[in-house]
Amino acid sequence: DLQRNGAGLLVSHNVGFGVPDAGVAVNLAKHWHNRPPRTEVTVKATGLRVIHDDGLRVEVRGLRVPTDLESIPASPVDGLCPDTATASLKFVDVGLATSPIKDDLTGKAALIQRGDNYFVEKLAHVAEAGAAFAVIYNNTGDTERFVPNGADIHFTPIPAVFIGQSDGEALAAHLRQWFSTEGKLTLDTAGYSIEFGTPMICEHVRLRVKGSHARRGDLRITLVSPSGTRSVLQRLNNDTLSSLTEWDYYSVHHFFEPSVGTWQVEFSDQRPGVTGQINSVELTLFGVTIQDGDHDGLDDHWEQSALRSLTSRYTATDDPDGDGANNAREQIMGTDPLVAEPGSRVELAHWDDRLARLSWPAIDGVRYRIRAFDELGGIPAIDEEVIGIFPETTWFGPMGTGPRRFFSVEPFP
Repeated sequence: DLQRNGAGLLVSHNVGFGVPDAGVAVNLAKHWHNRPPRTEVTVKATGLRVIHDDGLRVEVRGLRVPTDLESIPASPVDGLCPDTATASLKFVDVGLATSPIKDDLTGKAALIQRGDNYFVEKLAHVAEAGAAFAVIYNNTGDTERFVPNGADIHFTPIPAVFIGQSDGEALAAHLRQWFSTEGKLTLDTAGYSIEFGTPMICEHVRLRVKGSHARRGDLRITLVSPSGTRSVLQRLNNDTLSSLTEWDYYSVHHFFEPSVGTWQVEFSDQRPGVTGQINSVELTLFGVTIQDGDHDGLDDHWEQSALRSLTSRYTATDDPDGDGANNAREQIMGTDPLVAEPGSRVELAHWDDRLARLSWPAIDGVRYRIRAFDELGGIPAIDEEVIGIFPETTWFGPMGTGPRRFFSVEPFP
């Protein structure tokens, strides 16, 4: 579920912001400017919100769809969840999906039967064939459902759900007769819209939830920022004993995002048997307050001094100097957004007896030429192309067998 947040930072619920590069961190620390003191602002929203039981559904539409198949209860696969309804797409029954699928499933929904191979393999096959989402049905237990999980399944690139045997077999039988049948995934949510008016650069957020639900683990709770970044504060889990009365949730996925606008909190129930309600929520933003009359996440004083104008066409995610660091990052670092940072530093390290490691500041998507020479002015022993990754790109290659080896890194024109 890799996404760019409102400040242009890549973030994922599986790996967060990624593994820190110690070399990058040290270089940043050398030029770090102290930030203003952190502050926190809390906004509260009240009003009873009823959370309907078992809210994840497969909605089926088409000719002569039986009433009991129009809205099929489903459990989430432990990966991407359809927080917003998918498009209504034509269903294709792919059977067990034990091997790669030759048919083009682009713009279609895959119906898959449980059995013979791992769930992650089934989902990989339909995703590689282009399916937009998948519905897996049980091969035993009539109405029994569970949550397919495992480390690898977190990285499945399409949303998927799991339905009971009786519903799945009935849907498969219907598809054999009515080929144009369509389906979509929907999630019944209850929530709050919170208006936040204090201009801040976010660092992290806290959501305090007050309500009643006998099984807190049944709930999925998400927070959507004004920039559109969705952070999952809680997903369906196996905690069936703890109740929800008052609980705090935190997220750092909104780092450096602008604060002003509508924050959306959404609650859903994804396991049958228990209903509940939310009485109130409190959203607290931690960060640095700024003057931000145009609500673009850039401090007005910084825009005037660095971008020369408050009416600049640039936003926080723009990179006017093309050095890979957007305005949000340049603002935090105190660097000039109109002058590219020098990228001439190349670091060489002996990785082991055979390998050398090169690292250098790079820009996303830029092509870099790496050459290695055993003699200056000679024919290169290595001549390769590498695509840059911001902020630092690394390359591993042979050290060579001679007494010395020279390396060069340069961007292609």
